[in-house]
Amino acid sequence: MIVTQLHSHARRICPVIATGLALIANVATGAPAQTQVAIKGLRIVAEPYNADSSMRPFNWFDGTTLVLQITHPDGGLIVFDHDASRLDRFVDDRGTDLLAKQQDPGQAFSASGFEREADISGDGTTALLELSGPSLPTDGATTIQAEGTAVFHTATSQTTFAHDGLVVRPDEEFSVGPIAFILTESGKPAWGSDPLEVTIETKQDTAPIAAVRFFNTNGDRIAASRTGTMTWGVLGKTTTQFTYSLGQEAKTLAVEIDYWTDMVKTEVPFDVSASVGF
Repeated sequence: MIVTQLHSHARRICPVIATGLALIANVATGAPAQTQVAIKGLRIVAEPYNADSSMRPFNWFDGTTLVLQITHPDGGLIVFDHDASRLDRFVDDRGTDLLAKQQDPGQAFSASGFEREADISGDGTTALLELSGPSLPTDGATTIQAEGTAVFHTATSQTTFAHDGLVVRPDEEFSVGPIAFILTESGKPAWGSDPLEVTIETKQDTAPIAAVRFFNTNGDRIAASRTGTMTWGVLGKTTTQFTYSLGQEAKTLAVEIDYWTDMVKTEVPFDVSASVGF
């Protein structure tokens, strides 16, 4: 069983390119028409002095990282599909495979290959995507090359579905439009001052869900924040749980979701190379 748990979308804080370093990139791509791929960052981190973790450059793990900027002018970039994407080649111009080194288990959350999530602009036209390898370029290498296919879910049209009369109790089944859920847990949250926390679960694809809202029996919207997301897969079947903290106690809720109706997978093949110069 593979378990992935995400609680917050905290961003990394780390320098990418030192001041005065010029990044020169050549890009060849078979991406959809008008889609552009550019290199926007390069980070090379050597092993820390005397294996002292407090002496890590940029306070980051050793290895090589490129940041790709993928621009889809028509908009509609919704989410990066990590599992469908492929990084076929990540090498330097001396032939060093930057993915080949055995990774330190302590770096598990900074795994080789694509980062699990991409940063997507508010207008849905541009994404920043990191790809990393645990190895360093060979002495004398001047160019880093990467080839693969990044896959995104894209959509531009959505509709709203609603379910009224959801009884707030464990194992309560309900459907909102095409998505079937189970309310698995409810009660006072372990942290915070909100009076109610609910966890809902589905075995269907959650990528088309754009937003979730909760209302009381009077039709008033309840302030809510998503405090946890957990996804796991067994034998190719995926289950996703969402946990929400609600600002109002309720025994019965109405639930609305905004749902992308035209979502498709868009493949962005890329073949990029970058060199650095002073």
